[in-house]
Amino acid sequence: MSWTHISDTKPKARRDYRCELCGLTIPKGIVHVKRVGADGELISFRMHVQCDEATRKWSFEEWENTEPWTFRNEDLAGEILSKLLIPDKYLKH
Repeated sequence: MSWTHISDTKPKARRDYRCELCGLTIPKGIVHVKRVGADGELISFRMHVQCDEATRKWSFEEWENTEPWTFRNEDLAGEILSKLLIPDKYLKH
């Protein structure tokens, strides 16, 4: 099956979530991206707005072949994460 994008929304987190890209916490109250799609079944995932911006130009192959731990180790990810201004208590995995 292949991914079919359905929608993106930018809700305010009603509780803590985990960013599917960088693996860090999306703290309660933070506006983030919720992406919904289908790949044989309905799938939704959440990510920081900054992580979404960093991946906007990714191809389908980049989405399929990039693991979150790899994303966290890239220089770009470090730059993005440094701009999140997330309290230290949320930076523990």
